[in-house]
Amino acid sequence: MASPTESSEPPSVEVVECVDDSGDVLCYERHEVLLSLSDFDHGAKYKAACEACPRHGRNLACPPYSPLFADYAAGAVSARVICLRLPTEYGDGEAGEERARAAFRLVRRLLTRELLEYRGRGHLIAGSGTCLACARCVAEDGGAECVRPEERVYSLESLGVNLVALARDHLAVDLEWSGADRCADFVCAVGAVFLEDGAARGV
Repeated sequence: MASPTESSEPPSVEVVECVDDSGDVLCYERHEVLLSLSDFDHGAKYKAACEACPRHGRNLACPPYSPLFADYAAGAVSARVICLRLPTEYGDGEAGEERARAAFRLVRRLLTRELLEYRGRGHLIAGSGTCLACARCVAEDGGAECVRPEERVYSLESLGVNLVALARDHLAVDLEWSGADRCADFVCAVGAVFLEDGAARGV
């Protein structure tokens, strides 16, 4: 794992092999780049996109509960952005959109595991997708206070980051989408490690 204080320009790409929880061998791409916070396109309009999610308002790490990117990352000057890109063939053999979702759940776990290592070293982080700290968020039952705030992981999208532009413009990765009659070839989980004193472009 690269140190989050080292500058990397252009983005680095490597193929990683690992063994998942069931003992199967997986291969995925790991993209990484160090950016100034000013390189992020973000705002409330991107958080609003989460309103279409059927689980909107049912997780305290997601909108409308999650903070805005500028507030959450206040004090940081740069961020190490990490994108894990996994073929959907690892999606348990399911078809279409469900197969892609299964693959995303897998790659999100891999990313979260890596990000939590950075958090353990004192870095602020943001992940991808719904927070996994609890099997069932208290928001499901009307609760408004996180019971594990030290384990809560906000996603970049929940903070209002434009993930499509972030991946395309800074990692040279085009995010793919699946539907009822089409399964994407790859799924991506994108997260970040925020740095208060790391060198980055424009800092």
